[in-house]
Amino acid sequence: MPSFVYFINGTSLSDATSVFLDSDHLICAPNGYYSDGVVIRQQIGCVLLGAISCPSCIAKCSQDVISSNGDVGYYSLAIDVGTALGAVIITFNPGGNPEGIIAERNGLYYNELSSPNFGRLAGIANEPTFIGNVTFQGSCPAGSIVGGPYTLNKFQWNGTSFISDPGTESITVAAGNTDLTGGDPDNCIMVVPKTTATSSIVNLSIYGVCTNALFDVTVECPALLPSFKGSKQFFLIGPTYCDAPVLDNYYVAKVNFTNPYPYLELYDWVFQDPYGQTKLIDGYYKTYNLFGAFDTILVSNGVIINISSQCP
Repeated sequence: MPSFVYFINGTSLSDATSVFLDSDHLICAPNGYYSDGVVIRQQIGCVLLGAISCPSCIAKCSQDVISSNGDVGYYSLAIDVGTALGAVIITFNPGGNPEGIIAERNGLYYNELSSPNFGRLAGIANEPTFIGNVTFQGSCPAGSIVGGPYTLNKFQWNGTSFISDPGTESITVAAGNTDLTGGDPDNCIMVVPKTTATSSIVNLSIYGVCTNALFDVTVECPALLPSFKGSKQFFLIGPTYCDAPVLDNYYVAKVNFTNPYPYLELYDWVFQDPYGQTKLIDGYYKTYNLFGAFDTILVSNGVIINISSQCP
């Protein structure tokens, strides 16, 4: 399992001016918040800002729903996810108008979500994914989320609400950054794996380009995903499919909750490990963790896209 080490150009985070990914100080660490357990500092453009004076500016995982103030802008939120191992479950509801989201942890970026109504939603890798109702773009510039560059006022979480932050953030939204749906995507689920016991920060960046940027987001503390039994993966359902033993352990991050766990449902995330790090390979899996007479799930990009009854 990968771990990450950062390098500073000082004796401690308190007196350093930058954080790097290499010991030669040639590769700057990504924008975000960094902590050594004593101080917390934000890095922007390879320059560390002053130590955060209020610990409450770093949100704690599993706190109440965090909501935007509704203004067009760039919203930044840092969440301390502690030392536990497991999957960090982020629930994001963009409200009516399309909005963009991306998460960063230890230099890795996450922008894939699954909607309980439409399944996997994802844009260009390592860039924000804009999700929302395709018909609710009337308040977006030129009637479409695609365009730019947009210059957005910045808002930072202060422990109780988003407040104005100095400066602006610029973003251009390409068609590949969007995955809009023909209805409300509702509470979409993103999974960020945490495989090391060191405490770390998950940085969330949310972009409200259209007016009435009303979103809700929650970040759960890391926890090992629950397991279920399944067969090996099949590309096609053939004559040996129904005889395959159901012995392998797989793991689920629930997206739909029509039926309680252990029942799997459409658009749930499924993984090979309890951290949510490695998705199940595309294909068919026989399982007994389905409601009623169903016995088979079809997986694509780590999401259940079909449930059927294939075996008598």
